[in-house]
Amino acid sequence: MVPLKKVFLRNQKLQKKPENQRQAPFYKEIRDSIRAKGIINPLICIETDECEGEKYKCCVGNNRFLAAQELGIKEVPIKIVTQENPNLFQKEINKYEHYRT
Repeated sequence: MVPLKKVFLRNQKLQKKPENQRQAPFYKEIRDSIRAKGIINPLICIETDECEGEKYKCCVGNNRFLAAQELGIKEVPIKIVTQENPNLFQKEINKYEHYRT
């Protein structure tokens, strides 16, 4: 678990203006699931120093990140991968618990 304030989204436009994303039905489903059960699957991140004060770039898990912010969650589970590589991301995603609320 890491403090959410140490994580930033790879998609900075989304992080700065998440309003449209938060209106999507899938986002709302994820947010409501997190509210009820907590964050089940970690955000997939890369450790970096490119953003002052923030240490982990979230490459997979935008909705979980935004939902955690909205819900006031202070710490989130992350999985650190060594590089931005779709194959590494998919390998970690394949380990996720899949469920629907």
